[in-house]
Amino acid sequence: ICHFEDTYRYSAIKLRAAREQFILVDTEVSVEGKYFLSLNQPNQRLYAPSANYQYSPIVMLVARIDPYGNPLYLKGCMRPDKENWIDLHLSPGRYAILIRPLWKGAPQSFSFSTYGPAKCILRLDPRPVELAFLERLFLRHAESPDTGKAKTFDGIDCFYKSFDTDAAFGYIFLKHPGPRGIATIKVDISGSKNIQLLDPALVANPTVSLRPNQYRLFLYSASQLPY
Repeated sequence: ICHFEDTYRYSAIKLRAAREQFILVDTEVSVEGKYFLSLNQPNQRLYAPSANYQYSPIVMLVARIDPYGNPLYLKGCMRPDKENWIDLHLSPGRYAILIRPLWKGAPQSFSFSTYGPAKCILRLDPRPVELAFLERLFLRHAESPDTGKAKTFDGIDCFYKSFDTDAAFGYIFLKHPGPRGIATIKVDISGSKNIQLLDPALVANPTVSLRPNQYRLFLYSASQLPY
């Protein structure tokens, strides 16, 4: 810990995951305040130079869980370093910490920790992270009109939003506001590097037809840096 506060408390959990495997840490916060959330990899100095050990990018996405069990995306980070951290002002409640390592070599054990006004309860969710959870994670963020814009497809003004977390995740959100017509839209990510759509049922550059009040959320992830 580089930042020290006399009254802060530290909580940690040891983790292990395969390359590009999603894992979820359920986190309970009891006291409001500023918290440092960190991912720590084994120290490079523990390895001989001949091992060519390198720090790997590890994705961390933070979401608050509302009273109905729905996640709301707050912030993300990723860096290939011994410690990967962000700080957030958190109020009491449940949070979901979504983690995905992009190992450069063999999978390693690593840890997730919180440092703030009180200890947090950390639990590894044993269930696999499904695409439906990821869609719920970003949907309310996508529907927020503050950063979206109108874009015309087939003569129809649709709501369009493209967002990247700077942590190997992002989305393209399209919505037909109505009241009439069908908008046919091709989602083209061929000019992007090292990213793919998360839904395995989709082709690389899908075409979607939206009727009034319909929407589509296309999630993507990066497999390596840069992207």
